[in-house]
Amino acid sequence: MRVLLVEDEALARQRAGRLLERLGHEVSTCEDGASAFRAWEAGGFAVVLTDWQLPGMDGLQLCRSIRAERRPAYTSVIVQTVRGGKENFLAAMEAGADDFLEKPLEADTLAARLGVAARVRDLYEELDRLRGLVPICSYCKKVRSDSHYWQQVEAYISARSHARFSHTICPDCLEAHVKPEMEHLRRKGARE
Repeated sequence: MRVLLVEDEALARQRAGRLLERLGHEVSTCEDGASAFRAWEAGGFAVVLTDWQLPGMDGLQLCRSIRAERRPAYTSVIVQTVRGGKENFLAAMEAGADDFLEKPLEADTLAARLGVAARVRDLYEELDRLRGLVPICSYCKKVRSDSHYWQQVEAYISARSHARFSHTICPDCLEAHVKPEMEHLRRKGARE
């Protein structure tokens, strides 16, 4: 997985980076929350492993900023800190963290937590694929909504997006359906 490691202490950043690479992950690093948020916005990170205490934007602010974006691809945020205790754990969870690790990082614990992050990512991807399925009638082309109500495809899409429709006739249908029907009506009118 692509992991964004956010740690202001150089030695801790190097140690955690090597550990993540040994576990088979692609690692990018940042030294502060603001640069980490910009890197995250550029996209592609499945996990952000951030220290709580950072210069400027701290790890919890970074977590809140990521959660405020509401992107379709889910990013797991793991907060690491020397701060222990229930209150700090709850503060991290309230900020939107998925997990909380106390420093120093232990390889087996980090590997297990990243395994959970991978499962969550896979579930979000499957959910996104399922949300993309739209049941459509093969005959009338109506779409079944979530409440099992059948409606025209235009109404279904309009209710779920800002899409607008203009109707036209594609060249294949023009040749196969419209022109023959117009010719039939012309002949019928000529006979009458």
